[in-house]
Amino acid sequence: MQALPPARGGGVGVDPGIEVDRSTDGRWGAGSDLKRDIRMTARSKRASQSYDCLNYTPFDSTYGRLWVAYSGRTVRFSDLDVKCEVFEEKCEDFLGQRPTLSDDVPAPLSRSVKDFLNGKGRFRGAVDLSTVSPLQEKALREVMAVRRGEIRSYSWIARAMGAPLAARAVGDAMASNPIPVLVPCHRAVRTDYTLVNYGAGGVEKKREILAHEGIDVNQLARNARQGKRFNACISTRIFCLPFCYAGKRVKPENEVTFPNPAAAVAAGYRACKLCRPA
Repeated sequence: MQALPPARGGGVGVDPGIEVDRSTDGRWGAGSDLKRDIRMTARSKRASQSYDCLNYTPFDSTYGRLWVAYSGRTVRFSDLDVKCEVFEEKCEDFLGQRPTLSDDVPAPLSRSVKDFLNGKGRFRGAVDLSTVSPLQEKALREVMAVRRGEIRSYSWIARAMGAPLAARAVGDAMASNPIPVLVPCHRAVRTDYTLVNYGAGGVEKKREILAHEGIDVNQLARNARQGKRFNACISTRIFCLPFCYAGKRVKPENEVTFPNPAAAVAAGYRACKLCRPA
């Protein structure tokens, strides 16, 4: 086993999202199986693409060591708190190419990763999602736009993609994310706000990362048990998703909750334009 280089820390823009093939009823393409599509797409892309080099390096964070595989300035694979040999094997299995441990990280990439792990906004580096299906890529690009300290449900992401019946497919897409943490699938949760399906360390690791980013995970659990889905401000008559940036400023005595958007609208509240809860 090679000695670990010092943990380093990453900015170039991400590619735009791509069009989703979906049927007229708002589901993913008729009869599609997302997990099957992801495997087939990754296999076909590995066969058609070749990179001159694939390196990897560790970045230390408060919630563990993040391993990042990259080609040039582009992140292609990541994992959290695994041994380097395990990371190499998983990376080779997914990309068809074994990475080489390196401490010669391009400065823009190092700065982008470091800034993200230190809480300085969204990840600004480039990510290669060409090895996943178009369906999964669209979902992952959507979750990359979610702010630190906020969450979105699978159903919200599906609706934002124009496929409102695809919540289950979105959950599958998050669970098989090849670049966890930097593509923040940990910010996607079930519609009832329970935490499930985190491939980089399980539910407890997901709780740890969300707490570090400013989410009150205990309050989130209480909301899930009590069926509280939306928060509203009495004075502004606006309702939000839990932990919406705007809603965080509402004082407890000025806040009410609703189980669904219809109940909020019926009580005379309108949807927040920032978090778009309905």
